Amino acid sequence: MDLAAAILAKTPLPTRLDTADFRMVFGKGIRARAFFSARTTEQKYLQEIQQIIADFAAGKINKAKAREMMLRWLDHLGYDPKTGFPSAPGMVPRAEPDSLRDLSSMMRLNLIAETQKELVASAARIAAETPVSVMLYPAWRLERYDMVTKPRGTWELRWRAAGDAVDWEGACRSEMVALKNSPIWQALGDGAGDYFDTLGNPYPPFAFNSGMSWTPVDAEEGASLGLDVSEASVPEASPAPSSKEIALALKAMPPESRETFMKQLKAEKLSLNKAQQCPDDGRFLDKEGNCTNCRGSADDNAPAADQPPKKIPGTDHPMIGHKGDWKSAGFKSGAEMPTDTAAKTITAKEGISRLRKGESVKSPLGDTLHFDDVTRKHLYQGRDRGKAAERLRELDQVRAAIENPHEIWQSPKSGRRSYVHFTTDTKGRRVLNAVDEAGGHVYAWHSSASSFDHWRKGGLLYVRPS
Repeated sequence: MDLAAAILAKTPLPTRLDTADFRMVFGKGIRARAFFSARTTEQKYLQEIQQIIADFAAGKINKAKAREMMLRWLDHLGYDPKTGFPSAPGMVPRAEPDSLRDLSSMMRLNLIAETQKELVASAARIAAETPVSVMLYPAWRLERYDMVTKPRGTWELRWRAAGDAVDWEGACRSEMVALKNSPIWQALGDGAGDYFDTLGNPYPPFAFNSGMSWTPVDAEEGASLGLDVSEASVPEASPAPSSKEIALALKAMPPESRETFMKQLKAEKLSLNKAQQCPDDGRFLDKEGNCTNCRGSADDNAPAADQPPKKIPGTDHPMIGHKGDWKSAGFKSGAEMPTDTAAKTITAKEGISRLRKGESVKSPLGDTLHFDDVTRKHLYQGRDRGKAAERLRELDQVRAAIENPHEIWQSPKSGRRSYVHFTTDTKGRRVLNAVDEAGGHVYAWHSSASSFDHWRKGGLLYVRPS
């Protein structure tokens, strides 16, 4: 595969997200087709450096020249590490000059060039695999090929975390060797073990500035390490994105990227059709992937466009649509609300295991919400991260709050929804508030035995039927 052509085939995707958030928001089918750089919001800059990096990958220019050309474009577009690009002021956090977050630093410019080149080279390597090559060399060994100044964590620890996440399917415990189709490669790319510097791909470099790559392992050596080499198969290089992923990506793109992306999908015969739905509200998308009423997550059972929507119980309360709080809506205080019996708590260890595997829950509004990497990241990095163990024990109570809440309110500022659930356990009355995140994620949850009405405000979306 021509590396330069592979780079140029991608769609430039401006983003204010960092690498970890981008990985969580966009599926791997989209990431494989997007040309992006963390916290880079300027479309013109991405378009120009895409060609520069393609020339670097093709050997037409060296890294120093690529760096010089990228820096020239940053100057031309008025980039400042403290304020970002003039076209999108304040869209990204301030960067310390000469740090990795500073797009104009030598460290960042080198990283962009090397990482993009390594990504397409690894994807090309997978695309070149055949049944014969897999039969002869069924596994890969992960090892360091480039010494880095500051190695990003111990890769043996990452390997163990990724192996535990996939129950060591097709992977060796004693050495960093696994079958080419083992799920451990995707687990490494997804940051198993709560590593947030990973790129979300099942191939090197796995994390930026890792210095790690593959060497092939033949069938004899693989078998001697305890691998069942007969289970090896050709790995998937670039999975097709789902309609949900496509719609999310289209919403996030500026118009010029959207047009390019649609052409790319059509060339791959992956364009949207009438049967595909918006990931936010289940409505059917037009041929360009647009939805005029977006919010929430996809409902696979949404009615066809020519059918009247079904009335959802709990959305016909006379106060639905009220803006304010429980008091201005004329509701009882939380201390007087009827309660459900609280679900039993679980161990924190069980909670961690379930979040790693991922699970989903459906709300009365028909939204499917997922406990996934977004949930885990906020749990471990949010302001209440010291209470992570306590939160994990409440996992079944959170599910109950989303499945059968007393009320659902929506914040007019963030757009997040609060699922308010009143319960009673052996300690008395409690309220649990679960919060979602656009795109169908469970974002956070909090419980209280005293502040029963704190979360009952915003726009009222749902009241449990009497």
